Amino acid sequence: ETSAHCGGLADRLSAMPFLILLAARSQRLILIYWGRPAALEEFLLPPVGGMDWRIPKSMQSQILSNGRFASVQEDLVQLSKSRSVAILHCLFQAHDHGALYFNSQPQVSDGSFEQVTRGIWRVLFTPSPPVATRILQVLQKANLQPGKYVAAHLRALYAVETRDPEQVRYWTENAVRCASNLPTDSSSTMRQKSTPSILFAADNRAASLLAERYGIAQGVHVVRRKTKEEPLHLDKTLDWKDRDPRDFDDAFVDLYLLALANCVAYGMGGYGKFASFLSRNLTCGMQHHAAIGITPCEMATNVNNEENRIESSGVEVGATIFISPMPARKDGVTNVLSIA
Repeated sequence: ETSAHCGGLADRLSAMPFLILLAARSQRLILIYWGRPAALEEFLLPPVGGMDWRIPKSMQSQILSNGRFASVQEDLVQLSKSRSVAILHCLFQAHDHGALYFNSQPQVSDGSFEQVTRGIWRVLFTPSPPVATRILQVLQKANLQPGKYVAAHLRALYAVETRDPEQVRYWTENAVRCASNLPTDSSSTMRQKSTPSILFAADNRAASLLAERYGIAQGVHVVRRKTKEEPLHLDKTLDWKDRDPRDFDDAFVDLYLLALANCVAYGMGGYGKFASFLSRNLTCGMQHHAAIGITPCEMATNVNNEENRIESSGVEVGATIFISPMPARKDGVTNVLSIA
């Protein structure tokens, strides 16, 4: 809450496999506390049957005011092994989110960092009721079934405040073309004969509108979340203290909409790549845009064939696709690895 930079959603949560590894090896509980822009429980909750990471309210002051602090990977690894450190506070961000360390450890798990990310997420998190409601509303309105569509994400304003509109258009259209070639069949990475619906998300409303219009011109069903304001970045919103937590729902809604796709085409930054790790088919994700430039894509050749267009009835009104949240946790905790 008092840090100048806390990072965005992916910066904060992508490292969970690495942090759980440290906690498991040092026999610690892992607890998560967010002060900025709001408590994480406003957006995500532990699911029934999963792992409860919430700090008991009666112990919050004691835990947050004691212990050691580390933000560098080497310090975290060493301090987590120390029996004299009962409480270890972590504010960790790294370019690989701890993946290299995780993957270098012998007999860690049945999969790599990338392969276990989705399973760990499902054990830790389910969307809070307000976030879940908004996700379902988008799916229902757009007639999208989880796993039966593909997605594209674009960071149009990565590391900048503004961007040349023509550059944004060029990147946007290429992202749509790349996504049009992704499979909707979770059992295959081969191009399907049917035209997929494409869920498009971006950090810029203009890019989302451009994607929708480009889809119409090309005969592709491009879905965007229709919003009146620009999506807020968790770390870049200066007036976060004066905002309602619901103002930040977009970051979590878009992440889930991307992750519920069968495959994700992602651009610069960690957000879209993180969504790809959370998606149903990690092996078919692709990066359409990196710091060194774009990966040029052609539009799938079958997009204008009406006979091949995928028909979907969407998620039924009143249906749920998420595990219910746990009730409030009971007090009682021992050694702790806490994540600010």
